[in-house]
Amino acid sequence: MKLVCAGDSLTYGYGVRPKEAWVNLLQATSRYEIINKGVNGDTSTALLNRSYEDILSLKPCYAIIMCGTNDFLMGNSVNSTFDNLKLLWKEILNNSIKPILLTPPPVFPSLAKERWTSYIDYSKVNLKIKELGELTKAFAQGNKIEWINFYEVFEKVHWDFNDLFSDGIHLRAKGHLLIYNTIKDLNLFN
Repeated sequence: MKLVCAGDSLTYGYGVRPKEAWVNLLQATSRYEIINKGVNGDTSTALLNRSYEDILSLKPCYAIIMCGTNDFLMGNSVNSTFDNLKLLWKEILNNSIKPILLTPPPVFPSLAKERWTSYIDYSKVNLKIKELGELTKAFAQGNKIEWINFYEVFEKVHWDFNDLFSDGIHLRAKGHLLIYNTIKDLNLFN
């Protein structure tokens, strides 16, 4: 059985050792063949454009999709990002692949301003990620699809965000472990 994980640098595992990335942690404990199709800097448009090559042509049983942060860092609207993702999710469903929808975690504004760039309003980025989570939830529930809102998961943990984020956008090993443990709790991949 095969599972594809598609998305941006949070899926790719940017900034951590390969063995610490959530996709590789999942592979190490799963009976599935797990293929990481995360691309650093990816947007919903780019993910939709490469969906045939990176998802559909591989004919997985499941496709885990997490994208949106780069869209919002570049100023894209929630509606255009959600429309792209909705097209992708429908395409996956129409090809008899079970999607698992993940809303990205929030960004950590003070750290992102210090280590990324100070020209972005990270509060607006977080508002967009939060709204994307609400739209994703409605779509997932309406289509009986598994979903996880990592914006909410990260908000609920009582850890220091400095332990979770390396630069306010990308995750440290502890952030990847939180994603892995949350996905693992779905009990789909044992």
